[in-house]
Amino acid sequence: RRLLGAGYRVYGFNRSPERLEALAQEGLAACAGPGEVAERADVIMTALPTEESVREVADAVLAAARNGQVLVEHSTVAPQLSRDIAARAKDLGVDYLDAPVSGGPARAEDGTLTVMVRGEVADGVARLSVADGCGGIPVDDLPHVFEPGWRGEPARNSDGEPGSGLGLAIVAE
Repeated sequence: RRLLGAGYRVYGFNRSPERLEALAQEGLAACAGPGEVAERADVIMTALPTEESVREVADAVLAAARNGQVLVEHSTVAPQLSRDIAARAKDLGVDYLDAPVSGGPARAEDGTLTVMVRGEVADGVARLSVADGCGGIPVDDLPHVFEPGWRGEPARNSDGEPGSGLGLAIVAE
């Protein structure tokens, strides 16, 4: 909803037809499945309830994926599953970001989710231009947000002004 509200063209799929229809009424371009989302979108974001559903959706997305896309997994999954999906994505030229969220539906609605991002930051995050629509920090400001000793204070841009309330931690290996 936040991406739609920010004016982005959003393609989506939901296993619950009533939820998909409700979002379509708000402007979502409904797709028949995760593979169709991957065929149409440059950035694919998933948030799923179980590791089994993460595997199933990742299989469908990666079967249709193309070089240069970004796959952002917002589900909380075991590190090995994330590494497996990341390796498969990399083989296809797809950047993978493991980005679980904290805050629940209410914080998603008001744009104050906390997102913990892990991945090849230079490639994936630099090209993830939807951060503003997610209630986040402009991508150009990401290098300026994190000071040594950062401990989850509200995000601030390079001018020291508060961001939109998104707490973000980036861990690079």
